[in-house]
Amino acid sequence: MPTRGPGSGFEVSVVSGAARRRLGALTFAIGVGLAALGGVLAGPTRGLNTGSAGEVLGIAFVIIVVGGMGSFLGAFVGAILIGLAQSLTIGFAPAYGSVVIYIAMLIVLMVKSDGLFGKVTRVR
Repeated sequence: MPTRGPGSGFEVSVVSGAARRRLGALTFAIGVGLAALGGVLAGPTRGLNTGSAGEVLGIAFVIIVVGGMGSFLGAFVGAILIGLAQSLTIGFAPAYGSVVIYIAMLIVLMVKSDGLFGKVTRVR
């Protein structure tokens, strides 16, 4: 994958032949586009205001931690699991809807500290 080269270091991107600046700009543009799409899709259902960023970032943090850092599949599975847990809890006990996601994160971290699909990395 060409985007892994610049993330690993300058030497790796030079060896892989990736156009570092162009690839960085393209990756940034894709990220901004996906963030904008997420905001447009979440706006009508969540009711956006100036203070809603904290709640959305909190849920996103829980999803990434549950799925595992650096894993796209983990982020997808984490989002599905956290969304289902929160929706089912709101259906039965609305007052605990925002608490259950943090309890789920705690349980996942107690069982597997690097998330569901995270990989253990060793720092030398």
